[in-house]
Amino acid sequence: MENILELLKKINGKINIYMYGSKVYGCTSPQSDNDFIVVTNGTEQGEQYHLDNIEITIYGQQQFQRMIDEHEITALECLFLKPDYIITQTKRLPFKLDLQKLRESFARKSSNSWAKANKKLSIEKDFNPYIAKKSLFHSFRILYFGIQIALYGKIVDYQEANWLYYEIMNNPSEKWEDYKQKYQPLYNEIRSKFREVCPK
Repeated sequence: MENILELLKKINGKINIYMYGSKVYGCTSPQSDNDFIVVTNGTEQGEQYHLDNIEITIYGQQQFQRMIDEHEITALECLFLKPDYIITQTKRLPFKLDLQKLRESFARKSSNSWAKANKKLSIEKDFNPYIAKKSLFHSFRILYFGIQIALYGKIVDYQEANWLYYEIMNNPSEKWEDYKQKYQPLYNEIRSKFREVCPK
């Protein structure tokens, strides 16, 4: 971790640095990276840098604020972190909850993750069971987080969907129909609940 912090300190114009991803959710695996999001006073649009098992994504402040305003989950996950997961924060960025934007943004993101899971198990050239399972998990996690934000104005439990992570990742099947049959009813249920707390 000390080496990672030294690397982060070298980023010019940094304002806020957040931990991100599986380490925050508490559902890591041997393949998990150390993910960080850095907000700077520059104009970065989400540039990514990889070094061994470290992934750093950089946004300029204006871009990151636009993401917050549009209720993009990447940005909102950073806003509600506990102090243990915030490397540095010199500026708190404003957030005003808009249920319509929350519904549109999170529903779209969840749907894309569900479709990606299908694709990674159904199309031969894209076949990747590990990515498929992670995407399926994220399709649920996003909705759970959306419900929390709608009800409480923030994410209160980053681990709420973790029971699904372990169940999905430990499933030996590599057929999409098996996952669809098992998880479609629950996905419909959680999606309906999300829509109820985020009405049009």
